[in-house]
Amino acid sequence: MRIVWKLSYLALKVASIAALVLVVSGIGSLVAVTLLDACPTLNEGAIRCSNGTAQGVAEFGMTVLLLTVFTGIPGLLAVIGLGFLVRDLMRWRRRQM
Repeated sequence: MRIVWKLSYLALKVASIAALVLVVSGIGSLVAVTLLDACPTLNEGAIRCSNGTAQGVAEFGMTVLLLTVFTGIPGLLAVIGLGFLVRDLMRWRRRQM
């Protein structure tokens, strides 16, 4: 039974860190498109960009953002992943001292 708990913990850790990476990359892509001013129309779901690459990046970011806002699942997993990451970094730092 102990192996089942370890595997569940590992699966939760991997899924939550992956969700953290997904949410951060989605928000980062929207910030990058906004700072580069590549998309003049970027509002509640309507995205119009000057080229295809910026359009794809903006659509990815908007999809991740809307999925996080409306379902909350990626956001919750990202917060859990942030907790795992902080705890692991604190353990690593303690071992280095």
